[in-house]
Amino acid sequence: MDLTSTHASFCIYADDLDPGEWTLLFGCQPHYAARTGDEIPSGQGGRAVRQPTGAWIVSSEGVIRSDDLTDHVRHLVNTLGLRRPGISAVLKRPGLKVRFLCFRFGEKAIQGTDAPPGAQALADEIGIELEIDSY
Repeated sequence: MDLTSTHASFCIYADDLDPGEWTLLFGCQPHYAARTGDEIPSGQGGRAVRQPTGAWIVSSEGVIRSDDLTDHVRHLVNTLGLRRPGISAVLKRPGLKVRFLCFRFGEKAIQGTDAPPGAQALADEIGIELEIDSY
């Protein structure tokens, strides 16, 4: 039985991040967004913690049904319009950390931690770091 799950996220982090600014720019709701210092509730009824830095994250999880990370990164590139003129300059603003964070879980994840060439090519084209976590 193959118990694989694959998805990718487009992540923006900055101490002065305003989630509304990015939601307006990209025209979609993030899966997660918070400002630096926002209170994050604990999942187990414990004490809430503070968001260490601002974050705006959109994920392909539950949207793309494929084990190929290239499909997930392509979805994010197209959904967010990351090839639009001027976007690259906006994402290089000082203080921002921008990346594709890709996840592979299960049996296929063990087979390698390198990015598929197509996913890496998309990230390189736009100038965004691509990171893979395999479990």
